[in-house]
Amino acid sequence: MKTSEFIKKVEQLGFYVIVQDDAVYVMISRFNKHWIMRIGNDFCGYIQADFNEVEWKYDFKALYELAVDYAFTPIKERGDEAKFYVRLSPQNIYDNCSWLSPLGNWVTNQNQLQPGIFTPTSYSAFLNAFPEWQPFLPDYDSENRDVFVPVEDD
Repeated sequence: MKTSEFIKKVEQLGFYVIVQDDAVYVMISRFNKHWIMRIGNDFCGYIQADFNEVEWKYDFKALYELAVDYAFTPIKERGDEAKFYVRLSPQNIYDNCSWLSPLGNWVTNQNQLQPGIFTPTSYSAFLNAFPEWQPFLPDYDSENRDVFVPVEDD
């Protein structure tokens, strides 16, 4: 299963998804920063779930079935979109700049937090989820590498 397909199906169930280098995180909403499910990106089959203190009004069985399907998809077959960081400010002589986080805030090189990794689909979803950012962020353009910095594959 492709990552974009997994995200679309999970969001149809009413959950919020964030894709990072290490894993895909599923949350109840963008306001609740606690993940309920984590599917690792290092090897197939790695799933963590934490449904403590969660209202059981959601279809967790359907979520788990999607997660198993996705988790057992070979890592190289999951990707289908470009991955990039969103730079919010230019780099200066101290190599400091600000980066967009999928949680709706920003991080800097200085505080040593990892910037968020986006795809065209997740970036569009971010702009819809956080409309307050829309006036400040351009539409995705793969040619604009000053803002949309490609993630280097290992």
